[in-house]
Amino acid sequence: MEIHIDSRTVCICDGMSRSLHGWQQHVLNVLKRTRMIAIDCKPTFVDDFGTTFVEPGKSADTVHLMINNSREWTIKKTMLVRQKDGWNCGPIACMKLWTMFAPGEVDVCSLHPQEYKRVVVAKFNALVRTLMKEITWSAEENSERRKCELKKSSEQSVIVDTETRSGTKTAGSSIEEDGGRQPPKTETDVRNEARRVACIKRKRNQEIQAEKMVRLRNETLQHVTPGTVVSMKMDPRDVKRARGLLGIVCDRSGNRAGGVQVATEEGIVTADLKKREYFIPSDRYAVQKVQDLALPDKLEVVRQEIMNGLFDLGKQKQKVSMKTAYRLVEGGPPIERKGCGCKGKKCTHFCGCVKAKKKCSLQCSCKGECNNHN
Repeated sequence: MEIHIDSRTVCICDGMSRSLHGWQQHVLNVLKRTRMIAIDCKPTFVDDFGTTFVEPGKSADTVHLMINNSREWTIKKTMLVRQKDGWNCGPIACMKLWTMFAPGEVDVCSLHPQEYKRVVVAKFNALVRTLMKEITWSAEENSERRKCELKKSSEQSVIVDTETRSGTKTAGSSIEEDGGRQPPKTETDVRNEARRVACIKRKRNQEIQAEKMVRLRNETLQHVTPGTVVSMKMDPRDVKRARGLLGIVCDRSGNRAGGVQVATEEGIVTADLKKREYFIPSDRYAVQKVQDLALPDKLEVVRQEIMNGLFDLGKQKQKVSMKTAYRLVEGGPPIERKGCGCKGKKCTHFCGCVKAKKKCSLQCSCKGECNNHN
């Protein structure tokens, strides 16, 4: 589509032999976007005989765009080029651009549409040969430029000496020039040096983050004493839409892991049906504030016994699994399923959970620590 502002004419070059009726909305949209006509105007299209051009199947070579009964623009077809194999829309569009940016260089009227592709491809090859230096970048220049960038980035990297936890210093490394006596570094050497610098920085950042997490955990564990109210996180594979199960800390593990032994209204929480001693890890419970909770009377009695030293951790105290305690306290039905009995925490394809396409949990003999847990 060409728009001639001086003659107020829109020329259509359609290779699909469609009527001008299919171009009306496109022409109208372009004229409004370019502010050739008012955006809020409602024009009509008429043919040379003044008949309103509204029928989709009606064909005409010239259509006039009327605004307020005044002829504003003329829409007409130019040379009709029917698209076929060998002169489709690509060569036609290239030929049209060629005539626009280099008028008079090619005589389109003297060419048959079937020759468009040959002429356009020849012109394209000539342009590539002429502008080869401007549109290409040799591999050697690319390699040299990349080498300079890597060398510059590595020289700007500063490696600071770090101290280990024992207080000894680990000698850092820096990229220094030795008065030109060292052989020039290759691109591989520069890249390896930059990678080594990045690894040292990443390792140091990981150590700082680990120290921060350990410090935060220790600060949290300082407030965990016998009588502290905690909310235990249930295994989502055992309980649907579970809430936190409230309990009272009755003992702490002797190591730095932060495990606690918890007592609920129904008894001391254990890991399995064998009722063995079980310390809940620090990532499976959260400390709660007593003043923000309304503890049940039975749980408050357990808390007072623990704080006064009257709570007995012996065998006479009832012990329940976390799953059973949740069912008895919350009343919500857990996911009823039996765990597997695989030995050695190694669940193979013979495992019942694997056959049922389910993950192992605390109800299994492997306690969910096998390869079927993840």
